[in-house]
Amino acid sequence: MFKIVCVFSLVLCSTACSLMTREAPTEDVDKAAVLFFERLKAGQMDLIYNDSAKSFQEKNPKLEVIESLKKMKELGQTDTPVRATMLFGEEEGKRTATPTYYLNFDQTRASVILKFLDYGGEWKLGAFEVRQRNK
Repeated sequence: MFKIVCVFSLVLCSTACSLMTREAPTEDVDKAAVLFFERLKAGQMDLIYNDSAKSFQEKNPKLEVIESLKKMKELGQTDTPVRATMLFGEEEGKRTATPTYYLNFDQTRASVILKFLDYGGEWKLGAFEVRQRNK
Protein backbone atom coordinates (compact mmCIF):
# COMPACT_ATOMS: atom_id res chain seq x y z
CA MET A 1 0.00 0.00 0.00
CA PHE A 2 2.86 2.39 0.86
CA LYS A 3 4.44 1.80 -2.60
CA ILE A 4 1.16 2.67 -4.30
CA VAL A 5 0.86 5.91 -2.32
CA CYS A 6 4.48 6.83 -3.15
CA VAL A 7 4.02 6.14 -6.85
CA PHE A 8 0.74 8.09 -6.89
CA SER A 9 2.45 11.01 -5.11
CA LEU A 10 5.31 11.04 -7.62
CA VAL A 11 2.90 11.00 -10.56
CA LEU A 12 0.85 13.79 -9.00
CA CYS A 13 3.93 15.92 -8.32
CA SER A 14 5.36 15.45 -11.80
CA THR A 15 1.99 16.36 -13.35
CA ALA A 16 1.73 19.48 -11.21
CA CYS A 17 5.28 20.53 -12.12
CA SER A 18 4.62 20.11 -15.83
CA LEU A 19 1.54 22.33 -15.58
CA MET A 20 3.49 25.18 -13.98
CA THR A 21 4.56 27.79 -16.50
CA ARG A 22 8.23 28.56 -16.70
CA GLU A 23 9.25 32.16 -17.09
CA ALA A 24 12.21 33.20 -19.16
CA PRO A 25 14.92 34.71 -16.95
CA THR A 26 15.24 38.46 -17.42
CA GLU A 27 19.01 38.12 -17.79
CA ASP A 28 18.43 36.00 -20.92
CA VAL A 29 17.04 39.00 -22.84
CA ASP A 30 20.56 40.23 -23.60
CA LYS A 31 21.56 36.70 -24.62
CA ALA A 32 18.64 36.57 -27.07
CA ALA A 33 19.65 39.98 -28.44
CA VAL A 34 23.28 38.93 -28.90
CA LEU A 35 22.05 35.85 -30.77
CA PHE A 36 19.91 38.10 -33.00
CA PHE A 37 22.90 40.36 -33.82
CA GLU A 38 25.22 37.37 -34.42
CA ARG A 39 22.73 35.80 -36.81
CA LEU A 40 22.24 39.13 -38.59
CA LYS A 41 26.00 39.54 -38.99
CA ALA A 42 26.26 35.98 -40.37
CA GLY A 43 23.40 36.62 -42.81
CA GLN A 44 21.19 33.97 -41.19
CA MET A 45 17.94 35.80 -41.95
CA ASP A 46 15.91 32.59 -42.36
CA LEU A 47 17.07 31.38 -38.97
CA ILE A 48 16.11 34.68 -37.33
CA TYR A 49 12.62 34.43 -38.83
CA ASN A 50 12.14 30.72 -38.17
CA ASP A 51 13.16 31.12 -34.52
CA SER A 52 10.90 34.14 -33.94
CA ALA A 53 7.59 34.14 -32.03
CA LYS A 54 4.68 32.48 -33.82
CA SER A 55 2.59 35.64 -33.37
CA PHE A 56 5.34 37.62 -35.17
CA GLN A 57 5.34 35.14 -38.05
CA GLU A 58 1.55 35.28 -38.33
CA LYS A 59 1.61 39.09 -38.64
CA ASN A 60 4.72 39.45 -40.81
CA PRO A 61 5.35 37.61 -44.09
CA LYS A 62 8.75 35.94 -44.21
CA LEU A 63 9.91 37.74 -47.37
CA GLU A 64 9.14 41.17 -45.89
CA VAL A 65 11.00 40.38 -42.68
CA ILE A 66 14.01 39.03 -44.56
CA GLU A 67 14.09 42.18 -46.74
CA SER A 68 14.03 44.37 -43.62
CA LEU A 69 16.85 42.34 -42.08
CA LYS A 70 18.88 42.62 -45.30
CA LYS A 71 18.45 46.41 -45.25
CA MET A 72 19.71 46.47 -41.68
CA LYS A 73 22.70 44.33 -42.63
CA GLU A 74 23.46 46.65 -45.57
CA LEU A 75 24.21 49.41 -43.06
CA GLY A 76 27.53 47.60 -42.58
CA GLN A 77 29.46 45.92 -39.83
CA THR A 78 28.68 46.92 -36.26
CA ASP A 79 30.55 47.41 -33.08
CA THR A 80 29.38 45.69 -29.92
CA PRO A 81 25.75 46.57 -29.14
CA VAL A 82 25.32 48.62 -25.98
CA ARG A 83 21.97 48.32 -24.23
CA ALA A 84 20.53 51.74 -23.44
CA THR A 85 17.13 50.79 -22.01
CA MET A 86 15.04 47.78 -21.09
CA LEU A 87 11.28 47.76 -20.61
CA PHE A 88 9.18 44.83 -19.41
CA GLY A 89 5.47 44.44 -19.97
CA GLU A 90 2.77 42.09 -21.15
CA GLU A 91 1.18 41.57 -24.55
CA GLU A 92 -1.21 38.90 -25.78
CA GLY A 93 -1.01 37.25 -22.36
CA LYS A 94 2.77 36.90 -22.64
CA ARG A 95 5.57 38.70 -20.84
CA THR A 96 7.52 41.07 -23.07
CA ALA A 97 10.97 42.56 -22.91
CA THR A 98 11.84 45.55 -25.09
CA PRO A 99 15.52 46.45 -25.02
CA THR A 100 17.02 49.30 -27.03
CA TYR A 101 20.63 48.96 -28.18
CA TYR A 102 22.95 51.62 -29.55
CA LEU A 103 25.10 50.47 -32.43
CA ASN A 104 27.62 52.07 -34.71
CA PHE A 105 27.24 50.62 -38.19
CA ASP A 106 29.82 51.33 -40.90
CA GLN A 107 27.41 53.76 -42.56
CA THR A 108 25.49 55.24 -39.62
CA ARG A 109 24.78 55.27 -35.92
CA ALA A 110 21.48 53.70 -34.94
CA SER A 111 19.23 52.56 -32.16
CA VAL A 112 17.92 49.05 -32.60
CA ILE A 113 14.76 48.30 -30.68
CA LEU A 114 13.94 44.64 -30.21
CA LYS A 115 10.85 43.13 -28.65
CA PHE A 116 10.95 39.65 -27.21
CA LEU A 117 8.03 37.54 -25.99
CA ASP A 118 8.32 34.87 -23.31
CA TYR A 119 7.26 31.56 -24.86
CA GLY A 120 7.51 28.82 -22.26
CA GLY A 121 10.65 30.12 -20.64
CA GLU A 122 12.42 31.26 -23.82
CA TRP A 123 12.60 34.78 -25.25
CA LYS A 124 11.42 34.80 -28.88
CA LEU A 125 11.72 37.75 -31.26
CA GLY A 126 8.43 39.60 -31.56
CA ALA A 127 9.52 42.78 -33.38
CA PHE A 128 12.52 44.85 -34.38
CA GLU A 129 13.09 48.40 -35.53
CA VAL A 130 16.12 50.44 -36.58
CA ARG A 131 16.23 54.19 -35.99
CA GLN A 132 19.13 56.23 -37.28
CA ARG A 133 20.70 58.59 -34.74
CA ASN A 134 22.51 61.87 -35.34
CA LYS A 135 26.24 61.53 -35.67
